[in-house]
Amino acid sequence: DKDAFLMAKIANWSNLNLLSGKANIYYDGTFIGSSFIDAAITKDTMELSLGRDFAVVVDRKKIKDYCKESTIGSSIKKTLGLQVNIRNTKNIPITILLQDQIPISKTKEIEITTVETSNAKYQESTGKLEWKITLLPGETKTVEFKYQVKYPKSKTIRNL
Repeated sequence: DKDAFLMAKIANWSNLNLLSGKANIYYDGTFIGSSFIDAAITKDTMELSLGRDFAVVVDRKKIKDYCKESTIGSSIKKTLGLQVNIRNTKNIPITILLQDQIPISKTKEIEITTVETSNAKYQESTGKLEWKITLLPGETKTVEFKYQVKYPKSKTIRNL
């Protein structure tokens, strides 16, 4: 999803004597939805989703100058680059955890090679990329990641 989501993290929540059940969520004095509190969780920090944050603008697009396709023998090699721009329109600094993914292959005939991750925390087994970014009021930051996909001509791969 290209939207940003607000997450509340409540440390030492067990000291609050909360009961399991439905909870109404308010943000800046406005009702934004309902959630469920599970008092049976064993983590020391409870996480609650507060919904979309429309004050953080996220734009994800292909890097046109980097995306190309070539044929090598009986294989096709596609090179892809993606750019994610994050803009903070709030009047306070924010820290955001940006997540994206490089595709992973479940078959040996399709090879995925990571080219660049812009210093993301990268989990090779899942393809998950994570950046922890701090943005000042009105600030925009950009991250890029690039990868290559090599597959047989006889295969069709969608969404590349």
